[in-house]
Amino acid sequence: MGFKRGKVMDYVLENVNTYNAVPIFAAIGLIAYAAMSFMKNSILANQIAIGVLIIGTIPILGRMLKKIFSGQFGVDIIAIFAIAFSLILGQNFAGLIILLMLSGGEALEYYALRRARSDLTKLLESVPKIAHIKKGEKIFDIPLNKIRVGDILVVKAGEIIPADGVVVRGSSFVNESMITGESMPVEKNISNQVYSGTVNSSNVLEIRAIRSSRESEYERIVALVREAQESRAPIVRLADRYSIGFIALTAIMAVGAWMITKNPITALAVLVVATPCPLILATPIAIVSGMGRAAKNGIIIKSGGALEKLGTIKTFVFDKTGTITLGTPTVRSIRIFSGSKIEKKEFVKIAASLDQLSAHPLAKSLVQYALGNGINLEYPSEYHEKFGEGVFGQIGKDNYLLGSFSFISRKGARISNEIEKMHESLLTRGETAIYLARGKNKPKIIGAVYFEDAIKPETKKVFKLLEENGVDRTILLTGDRKNVAEMVARETGIEEVFFEATPGEKVRKIKSLQRENPPVAMVGDGINDAPALAQSDVGITMGAMTASAEAGDIVIPQNNLTKVGEAFSLSQRVVGVAKGGIFIGMSGSLAMMVAASFGYLSPVTGAILQEGLDVIVIMNALRIIFDRK
Repeated sequence: MGFKRGKVMDYVLENVNTYNAVPIFAAIGLIAYAAMSFMKNSILANQIAIGVLIIGTIPILGRMLKKIFSGQFGVDIIAIFAIAFSLILGQNFAGLIILLMLSGGEALEYYALRRARSDLTKLLESVPKIAHIKKGEKIFDIPLNKIRVGDILVVKAGEIIPADGVVVRGSSFVNESMITGESMPVEKNISNQVYSGTVNSSNVLEIRAIRSSRESEYERIVALVREAQESRAPIVRLADRYSIGFIALTAIMAVGAWMITKNPITALAVLVVATPCPLILATPIAIVSGMGRAAKNGIIIKSGGALEKLGTIKTFVFDKTGTITLGTPTVRSIRIFSGSKIEKKEFVKIAASLDQLSAHPLAKSLVQYALGNGINLEYPSEYHEKFGEGVFGQIGKDNYLLGSFSFISRKGARISNEIEKMHESLLTRGETAIYLARGKNKPKIIGAVYFEDAIKPETKKVFKLLEENGVDRTILLTGDRKNVAEMVARETGIEEVFFEATPGEKVRKIKSLQRENPPVAMVGDGINDAPALAQSDVGITMGAMTASAEAGDIVIPQNNLTKVGEAFSLSQRVVGVAKGGIFIGMSGSLAMMVAASFGYLSPVTGAILQEGLDVIVIMNALRIIFDRK
């Protein structure tokens, strides 16, 4: 008969590890030790304690040695020495308390990290991992890594293009902003190239793969992400910044106490009260509280180190499209040209009525604008569309043309010098417009609809908050055109702007800023931002594109820029509370170390007093959950 695992066993296998098992093991050992001591069975009590201390310390020691070999030193070294010394001198009760506090701090940090990874994993599960391949007249779904050069792939409207390729059938608009930074969708027809990771906005496309998934533009950017992550220096924990000085002071005081009193127990007492449980606990509890609060507010923070670092940032770098701007075209204004006898509301009704049958992204925006303003649309008759250029149709008894400047020009529309100059000015500013003309023969242009990639309304407020809280520089770094980037910079008050930057150039710029004015945070949403997100000291991903979400240290799924300000403020609050706990802990430990040096505290008494200090630090750290700051 085979063994059948139950739900309890499944949970244990999936969730129990040395991080959470050791504190449970230490707590059980402490209770058993106390029970055996109460029953006057000191031999069994000490055997239990010795076994628990040796077994429980091994995984912690292994992790500590791994960090030391990588050049990271932490205050937990004191705790390891205190446990070892308590074993040698038979002060097992003190050793058990130290083990419990040390492993408990590690468990809290691990819990926070695992929770963040779990939230991110759920976020990325919605990203498609399959492609539609066409063989003959049939379509099959295959994993992305099975795509081969020459495969014919079908990409439906709204889907992410799975591989670099060339269009062999169909016409559509593709949103390439996450790769190039270009805010407006790009028209793709037969023979045009498309890139993996971009989004097909309107119609079905058939493309022939010209690269495998591993050689695609998307994977090239992912490789840049890995390279940036490997080159970036690890974030040092807040408590560990005080470690070298505190370890040195502890060693001097412990050795001095031993030499003065000629009693090794005195040295152990110094180590016990010096064991930085407040330092070990203050930061993890503050961090866990902060990460939990952030998650409730829609902010996924992957690690405690990222939350600590964020509040110290001096330079914030922002992508443009989808980060500072909405990332989609919206109606900016309506202009009725002189001599046109039509009201604005009627103009919008006619234009949107024509566009309601089009799949063009600008058409969708115009229709939403009309409906949002309570305008009822009519169904056009004699409707025809020249895809990607414009439409013509009949509303009531009149014939209309609606489309790009070149479209209505080719259709014989009368264009005045005034309109031509306005269009040239429009191109210079990097803006987009569609024109409405009335009449069948030599139609007259009666007005225009101007579109923009609108700046998020919260942008200026967020920039002001960052400046008020110690940020020295706010920079715009985009792959979009110069005129568009400079216009956005002017409207948001950003003084420094860098444009037409490739993913690799963005990484080089981040490195340069890290030398000039560190630390540096990068905020972006597209795949093209992923390498720069990985290179920066703290990467903040807006939205949930796979590469950028994995590259960032912080993910804001809602794509709300206000959350960047909230995360920054929360980081400063967390660091402030953690530093307060560290100060309380270090001050209390130093006072007790002096008392222990002169023999006024035994190791057991010191361990109990240290527990009281731990409670104070824990209550201080938990304020983050309950306060309203």
